Amino acid sequence: MKRKRPTFFEPQSGKRSKTIDIEKLTSNILSWWDNEKITPPWGDTKDPYKIWIALIMGQQTNINIVKKEHKKWIEKFPDIKSCASASKSKIKKYWKLGYNNRALNIRKCAKIVINTGFPKSVKELKNLPGIGMYTASALASICFNQVTPVIDVNVTRIMKRVYMIYDKDDVKKKALNMIKVNPKRCGDINQAIMDLGVYICKPKKQKCEKCPISKMCNGGNFISEC
Repeated sequence: MKRKRPTFFEPQSGKRSKTIDIEKLTSNILSWWDNEKITPPWGDTKDPYKIWIALIMGQQTNINIVKKEHKKWIEKFPDIKSCASASKSKIKKYWKLGYNNRALNIRKCAKIVINTGFPKSVKELKNLPGIGMYTASALASICFNQVTPVIDVNVTRIMKRVYMIYDKDDVKKKALNMIKVNPKRCGDINQAIMDLGVYICKPKKQKCEKCPISKMCNGGNFISEC
């Protein structure tokens, strides 16, 4: 009988899990990110409007397309005021990614935020139209340095591989513990973990030889079989 290949988070019998030094783990990922100087789709800015637009776009397509479309959008709607004052038809015209309801929610949200400003907490951000947990957490940590983990498929994959964990609550706890190591850079840590998943710790064709945490990762015991 052909042996079933394990998924990326299934431990193999006879192999003990490594003890993780969370401070070293976090430091290695952050140092890698600092050295790589990866530019996010929104560029070198902490402007919540520009970051928010990129995050919404990123829910629909890959990072290269987001960079291209984000640039076009910001050229047409450079700030929250121009977005809020635009007509529905104009918003839909310049939203090239489909799912027009997302674009209309951007406009609806802009009309609220232009009067109140972007709230800083995850709870308040989630109350805005079209903003879910992922977007709220990313905005809160990156723009306002709120100590909250950002959980996407990349972060989930890395936490499962490194720690050999299964439960989504455990994934969130591990990610939270990592950003608590250096709370002054919680936004950077969140971005670094996500980028590690995008460029190195991919679902397939992982680049373990280039990974800054390969020696600590429990997934390295069997990742070649994934």
